[in-house]
Amino acid sequence: MHPQTQESPRRRTAPLNGSPPNQPGPLPCPHQSHTMNQTCEPQLTPSEIGPYVPVNCQKSPCPALNALCNHGAYGMPRDGKNVHAFVLARALIEVYGLSTFFAYTLAVGSILGITKGWSLSLNLKDLCALPIAHFAALVHVNPTQKGKFTDGRPSRFLLNDMFEKAGNPNDPNFNLDNWARWRNIQEYKTVMVNGEMPEIQAGIAAGELALFLQVFGDPARQFSASRAVIDEFFGYEKLPDSWRPQRPPPAHRIGFRSTIHVGGDVREGMAKSACRNHTPPWVYLAFIIAGLGGIGYILHLVSFF
Repeated sequence: MHPQTQESPRRRTAPLNGSPPNQPGPLPCPHQSHTMNQTCEPQLTPSEIGPYVPVNCQKSPCPALNALCNHGAYGMPRDGKNVHAFVLARALIEVYGLSTFFAYTLAVGSILGITKGWSLSLNLKDLCALPIAHFAALVHVNPTQKGKFTDGRPSRFLLNDMFEKAGNPNDPNFNLDNWARWRNIQEYKTVMVNGEMPEIQAGIAAGELALFLQVFGDPARQFSASRAVIDEFFGYEKLPDSWRPQRPPPAHRIGFRSTIHVGGDVREGMAKSACRNHTPPWVYLAFIIAGLGGIGYILHLVSFF
């Protein structure tokens, strides 16, 4: 069943169509130990964030941007065409809680870079070119040799593969360790195919994950997020029903410094995970058996001659 039609009996907030909540009560703010109605101002309003109505057209390889379009959030065009930098920046601020400086830097800088300074608007499908469409993405296939995605849509196969290989079957949540394990798997596959994982691409991938963790993860629990939230956001490019956009205090908004810090945590987690999980034990066993077999064969040839 499509996640849009599922209703959770434990939901405490209004779904994205603006209907009344199933259970009243303040939603805990993930930024610090206070409730939303004490410090954080809820931003989910039917007039600014519409219902989830995806348009069947190619958008970007970024679920965060596509989700904004799929909800028509803060003036974002649902077809992903002619997105203005200022409209994008405002949506990043109001929906995902980015700082004003960070949001405008990302929006204006990216669009000017892609359009080579000729325009402050672009079509989201233009983001499918390298380096925005980076290698070893979480749920997107690698770019083709021409540096383009054949399709900007997420891969359901990769999403299910991530849950199976990087998740714990007894835990409905994903934390930093699970994400680090999956990032290692994706980068390892890229190295096996392309011979290397460019450092700038690895940095972009870590930064992308760092932004998601800050928006949807619980920092008190290793940036843990439920599989349901991950599936809705990455699989359907939809703002999760159980989540509410918030306006955190300035000190807790997402900015350059916090993103670099969390990105560093991701890379550190990958380094630790690589030592334990990067290569399965059976791979080492296979190499040992093959090596011993090769040595035995060589010795047999030597004795024959």
